[in-house]
Amino acid sequence: MNKFLDYCTNTDLHATVILPGYCNAKCPFCYDLPQNISDLDYIKKLKETLEQIPDNVRKLAITGMETTMSPFFDELLDLNKYFKDNKKYDFMFLNTNGFLLNKYGSRIGESFDSINISRHAANDEDNYKIFGTNTVPSLYDLKEIIPELKLESGVNINTVVTDDLSDEEKMDKIYGMVDASKYIGANSLTIRFEATDRLRTEPLIDDLNKLETLQFNANPGCKFWLKRINDLYVVLKYVTKEPTSYSDWNYGYIVQRNLDVTRDWAGCKKHTLTKKL
Repeated sequence: MNKFLDYCTNTDLHATVILPGYCNAKCPFCYDLPQNISDLDYIKKLKETLEQIPDNVRKLAITGMETTMSPFFDELLDLNKYFKDNKKYDFMFLNTNGFLLNKYGSRIGESFDSINISRHAANDEDNYKIFGTNTVPSLYDLKEIIPELKLESGVNINTVVTDDLSDEEKMDKIYGMVDASKYIGANSLTIRFEATDRLRTEPLIDDLNKLETLQFNANPGCKFWLKRINDLYVVLKYVTKEPTSYSDWNYGYIVQRNLDVTRDWAGCKKHTLTKKL
């Protein structure tokens, strides 16, 4: 099992940075809004913030709107490489829709162990339609780009299965995404089932329950099953809607765009960091 699957299938606390910036897509279900920060010292301050997070937090995720469009992304690659060279984290990964990956090439692999690419449909035309743009990479583009990134733990593809689909349509989408992921050379696929404001309790659909579960885990905001479908590792997840806020649960260390560190995605519950700089 690679480091990305290990990240997905455990409940260790981790740090997540929400980068300021914009997005090339117009996904109709996105809750996020473009937000930039003009602070030229943002990366310096981000480094100082991350160095205050406890040393037992060994995983770091970079997310945002489209991360590669952030005005700080180039500097962030250098910061991540610094952390990687100094072994501050055991695992670092990037969330992206694939935009501009060809621009950065092997610098991605120098700064991240793995990337998580959002894709809404197996078919390119359907994928463009949901993203609201044809600037996200095609399957052929991704097949060409992925080897150039030189990622130690490879690529995960992430997609959402919505409630408006029948069970048969959900299975068709899952198997279509498995085939697409294998075609481009991805190492794994994450299927996120649309969720309500609290964690669901209903089981997986029958056809998925018939497949062997390699690992199961849950926390207050996520329930997941690791299975192998047509020789590909697939993580099946029921999760709460974002941005979430729980009064009694520490999701991790979420570095908001203003550099507040919170234990919830909604940014309501601040951590008190006492580690000295």
